[in-house]
Amino acid sequence: MPDPTTLSLIALAVSTLSLCLGLYLAWRDRAQLKAKCFPREHDRTDEYSSIFITATNHGRRSVILRWLGGIYADGSKGRIAISTDGVKLQEGEFYETEFGKFDGIMVNGGDMSPLVDIFLEDSAGRHYKIEGGRANIKLISQSKHPLGVRTHG
Repeated sequence: MPDPTTLSLIALAVSTLSLCLGLYLAWRDRAQLKAKCFPREHDRTDEYSSIFITATNHGRRSVILRWLGGIYADGSKGRIAISTDGVKLQEGEFYETEFGKFDGIMVNGGDMSPLVDIFLEDSAGRHYKIEGGRANIKLISQSKHPLGVRTHG
């Protein structure tokens, strides 16, 4: 029979290994949303007129997307509801949306502060950065797409 010190060390090693394994599995199984955006050219004006966003859940846990949010030049934040109940994404499922140069999210507040960056927000309040957001917003903002011509379908 091993002495009590050896048994205590073995128990400590097993519990530490168990804790590490549990933390790793929790980290691996979390919701992992990968979001990207792409500028789209208008077929009649050949100018960038809208931003197409796609988000995919690469994690094992489901995520409920509730908001498309924006960060504005004056430091303020705004957001638009994706739907009343949100969009539930299981593992491997995706969500797509699009907004145009003249849509409401492009400016915020009475002083019309321009959009600088975009993000998605889930039901738990976590923000997911959208890859390429800043660069594509700049492209759309600088395009010469005329007001009054529909930006996207």
